[in-house]
Amino acid sequence: MKNKYLIFYVSILFFLLNLSSCGMMMMGGKKEKFSVYEEYYINEGITQYFVKPLIFKSKDYKFTIDYTFRDSITTSFVTANSSLFSDQPIKTIDSIIILIDNSKKVKVKNNKKLFIDMKKKYQIRHSGNISYNELKTFFSGTVFEVNVFTNNSNIILFPSKQTLKSIRLFNTHGIEIIELNK
Repeated sequence: MKNKYLIFYVSILFFLLNLSSCGMMMMGGKKEKFSVYEEYYINEGITQYFVKPLIFKSKDYKFTIDYTFRDSITTSFVTANSSLFSDQPIKTIDSIIILIDNSKKVKVKNNKKLFIDMKKKYQIRHSGNISYNELKTFFSGTVFEVNVFTNNSNIILFPSKQTLKSIRLFNTHGIEIIELNK
């Protein structure tokens, strides 16, 4: 009888330990979900930053853009990788211009097509660059409009609520850390 109770209590103890470890994994997952950027040590005095994709939407389209750059003095450009998702295939993107606070513009330069794919929607992936100062201008804004020019049309997209939160968070914390590391 004692063995039966001992096995029962040990089983409950293992169950509770497993349950608490799952809860800890969920907590870590939530924390990670709100992370806006990642940083990687490359070499002495050089850190690489990856700003996670920011989402902009319109009725028929979804646009994501992420940024990768290093904080070294010799590197002043930022790689801007973007994807446009649509129900209809788009063969090329002519240009991407981001209007900030209705007055400042950031244009993605040297925009090149990486690939076109189809899963649930068509995706056209592009890569270009902007300057580090343009990145700071982007993240200092509060009102955004992305203009994607393709096939003689202009697709206008606006940030999701989570994107607006991410932009504010990166502007208040990320930029400061990057500037301190320079």
